[in-house]
Amino acid sequence: MPWTAIFLPVSLSNTVEGAYPLSIRVTNNSGDTSEIKLTTLIQNVSARHPIIRLSDYLIYLPYGEAVETEDFRSYIETVRSYSVGEDVSPEEVDIVSEVNTNRRGSYDVYYNYTNENDLSYTVILTVVVE
Repeated sequence: MPWTAIFLPVSLSNTVEGAYPLSIRVTNNSGDTSEIKLTTLIQNVSARHPIIRLSDYLIYLPYGEAVETEDFRSYIETVRSYSVGEDVSPEEVDIVSEVNTNRRGSYDVYYNYTNENDLSYTVILTVVVE
């Protein structure tokens, strides 16, 4: 086998909403190891909840590259007020990011939209700074 993946232990419940951290470590035959920290988001949603789809859910940025939170809006592919509802402008999505390109590592960018029924939906873009 050319590589080995290890999923580090995490307490995860698919019935309790929340953001759960997850680490994945991969080692190749030469002994080189790489690890990424991801967040798994568990949400209890129905067809009445909004939908957000991104073009990518994992991206890589070079160390030191200037980036603003608003730059991540371009990854929004689709936003709907509910599963078969009207399209919503990506400008209405709230984005929260603490990406620091002056420090290598993985970061989460949270996209959230709340519809007219006060129902929310969130997706995560993972950003790896190399």
